[in-house]
Formats: sequence, structure tokens, C-alpha cells
Amino acid sequence: MNTGEMIQKYIQLRDHVEAQTKAFEAGLKPYRDGMAAIENAVSAQIIELGGESIKTEFGTAYRTTVMAVKMADRQAFMEFVTQDWGEREAFLTSAVTKDVVKDWIEQNNSKPPGLDIAYIHKTNFRRA
Repeated sequence: MNTGEMIQKYIQLRDHVEAQTKAFEAGLKPYRDGMAAIENAVSAQIIELGGESIKTEFGTAYRTTVMAVKMADRQAFMEFVTQDWGEREAFLTSAVTKDVVKDWIEQNNSKPPGLDIAYIHKTNFRRA
């Protein structure tokens, strides 16, 4: 195959995978909906019984509590953390914002200290 034919074939395969994935996900929807309905019903039974689980001959259903955290007031939170940095630094992660690093490199012709930077090349395809 020449390059044009390979690009054409890649796009055809990508379209096929996308269509099959959508069809598969659509086919799973009634099963996922059914599972959610059963989960809600069993959860209601656990609550009604005042327990944390129900054990049967077929298996056990149990409830757990998961905490979700959302930043509501960034300024207030950052002030809280920085008031006692040594004790509160664990509240923050050390993720790096790539766009800010890219801008820094472009403006300063150097990378910020303490970072390893790698460029990964990927070949992409788009239709004509």
C-alpha cells in the first residue's frame, strides 16, 4: 500500500472501531440500567433493615461510604493551607500544569528547575 492508501485504511478502521464501540455501549445500557435499579433497591433494603450488609446464599450486598471533595473557594482553601505550610502541605499534590511549563520554556528558553521533560511523538490521522 502507498501512503495515501494506508491513511485511508487507518481512517476506515478507526471509524469502524468507533461505530462498534458506540453500538457496544448502547447494547450495554439496558444491563447497566438494570444493575443500577437493583443496586438502588438492595440499598434501600439495607437502610430499611438498619444494617450495613445483607448476606444471602448467592452473595453479599454491602454499603460503603466514599468521600467526594470539591474546591468551593480556592482562595480560602489556599490561605488555610499556607497559614501552616509544614503541617498542611499534604493537602496539596505536586501535579504540574503542562501549558504553564510550555509557556515558561517559550518565554525563558529554559525549563523550570526540578522537572524532567520528554516530548512524545504520535502520528495522527484526519480525513480530507
